[in-house]
Formats: sequence, structure tokens, C-alpha cells
Amino acid sequence: GAFLAGDAALKQGAFETALRYLNVSIEALGENPFQKDEELSIPLFCGALEAAFTLSIDEKVDSYLKIVLSQLQIPLVTRSRAALIQIKTFATRHNFDNCNAYICELFKELGAAKVSPKAGLSSAVFELKRTYRMVSKYT
Repeated sequence: GAFLAGDAALKQGAFETALRYLNVSIEALGENPFQKDEELSIPLFCGALEAAFTLSIDEKVDSYLKIVLSQLQIPLVTRSRAALIQIKTFATRHNFDNCNAYICELFKELGAAKVSPKAGLSSAVFELKRTYRMVSKYT
């Protein structure tokens, strides 16, 4: 019900409506949502994260990022999508040092490329996007 409505609203660009419905679904799952229903929780939290980021609701973005990025069992490409939002969040908050450090750590986790922490931010973002496209082809 609410998840499908939220997902449909998200796909149509109705981010406020999407976030409202997705939050209803999140609340319905209660505590430990990934343990209760991982298959539903992954797209639910990722959708809520994307909607909250688009609407610039920082406290929701931070909360959803923490939840999604802590789920090591979710597919790498899904965690990478959340990681891109984390990077965009750092950038919109002008927190470029943490942004670059986060990108370097992400590459280390992916094992796909090595980027020096001294590399320019634009080079690191370019390499991350290239890696994301490569990973998403094979997952």
C-alpha cells in the first residue's frame, strides 16, 4: 500500500508525497526493519533517502544515510547509490575535506580503484562515478 504509493510518487518526482508514504511504511516496520523485511527495507530506505536529499531535509538525510550505509548485507550497487548521496551531502554543506576522505575510503572498500587523499575532489568524483557505472553493470 504505502510503499507502492511512495515508490510511484518518487518515480514521478513528487518527492514530498513520496517521503510521506515511505515514512508511513518505515514506521510500520518498527524497530530493526532490515531484520524484519530486508527485501522491502532496501528500496524503502533508499527511496526515502533520495526524496529527503532532494527536499533538503538534512536530519532525515543524515538518519537514512546512517541506516543504509550500516547495512553491509545490502548489494554493493545499492550502498554505492547511498554513498553518492553522502558525497553530495558533504559537498552541499561545503565539507570538502570529509567529502574527499569519504571517497577515498569508499574506493578502498570497493577495491576498484585507488585514489590518493591528495587527489582533487573532481578527480575523485569522476573516478567514483566511473566505478559506480562499472559495478552496476555486473550486479
